[in-house]
Order: sequence, then C-alpha cells, then structure tokens
Amino acid sequence: VGSEMCIRDRNRVSDGDIVIVEMTGLLGRDMELQLAVSNIQEFVEGDICGQVVRLGSSRLLLLPPSFDSARVH
Repeated sequence: VGSEMCIRDRNRVSDGDIVIVEMTGLLGRDMELQLAVSNIQEFVEGDICGQVVRLGSSRLLLLPPSFDSARVH
C-alpha cells in the first residue's frame, strides 16, 4: 500500500466485497502510514459510507456499506 489505496481494493469494496489491507510495509514510516490510513478512511467512510476496522497492528478491514455487522449491546 502506498499513500493511496490501490484501485483494485477501491473497486472491490465499492462493489460490496470485504477487503483486508496489509499495512506492514508502512509500519516504520509514521507520516506515510497516517496519510495512507487517512486516505483509506476518507474513501471508505466518507465517499462510500462503509466502515474501516483495525485488525491488530498491521491490517485494516474494509467493510462496504452493504455489510451489516452485529452490534453487541
């Protein structure tokens, strides 16, 4: 992952697929990592109204707007 989400992942989450993005390559570069996560959140949460969920320290789970997660009350 560079500073932007790859087109393939954007298309997949836009089409309703659940996508896991591996961020390991950016872990030592704080500014690039923050920019990449910000760009991903802007697209997924802002543009298509999906969700971004952190999976451990190096992965993001991208959920399309069509995904209904069960919420624990």
